[in-house]
Amino acid sequence: MGTGSYTAYEFFSVALFAMSENYRMPRILFGIGNDVQATYINRQRMGHLTEDAAKWGLTYDDLEAAMVFFSNSDFLHPKSAALTIKAFDAFDWWNHEFHNDFKSFRKILHILRKLGLLPLMARLLLEKDISRDDGSFARFIEKICSAEIRFTGLSVLHHSPSQGLLEFGGKGALRKNEDVVPLGNYPRYDNPYCQADFWAEEVSIQFQNNLLKLGWKTGERLEAEM
Repeated sequence: MGTGSYTAYEFFSVALFAMSENYRMPRILFGIGNDVQATYINRQRMGHLTEDAAKWGLTYDDLEAAMVFFSNSDFLHPKSAALTIKAFDAFDWWNHEFHNDFKSFRKILHILRKLGLLPLMARLLLEKDISRDDGSFARFIEKICSAEIRFTGLSVLHHSPSQGLLEFGGKGALRKNEDVVPLGNYPRYDNPYCQADFWAEEVSIQFQNNLLKLGWKTGERLEAEM
């Protein structure tokens, strides 16, 4: 997102953190957030499968449930994409500075929703927009729309602007530039600062000489210098 993206006056997380009587940002998180020289990939496994929504009492048309989906970054999941547009309408996120780039695509997104095509769009066009690499959001959309995508039976081939050649289908593995990409049994967190197994009861984060340990089972937080 870039330094400063979460400091806009209308961004609700800013108000929640500022008004909290107990929360204090760990020094290590401040350091990582300002480590502007670093470019890295963060792989993160969420807490539940979106397909299991009913198991947790969630539905795909309930705005309260939407907040749970969004906390898992399920904005463009095929099953929750229509709910994302519903939330944009209900809370006027079209005019929210953080989501302002989507405003010019409001009409086409509503049409896709009415036609029931949002899930298809979500499956085919899920890309990460990094403005520093792709330029404006309009340029990013132009790249996506011009990228080759080809179907053969139950298989699809897509020349992704950011990932290269992607191949997937009803049978066989997901391949990126002919290399197999595992779709399961990956960690809860996997990045240069933190590696933690899924369901880990303790998560350790390291940056320079600082260490942060989060005990999910005990509810304890430990900060230390190494």
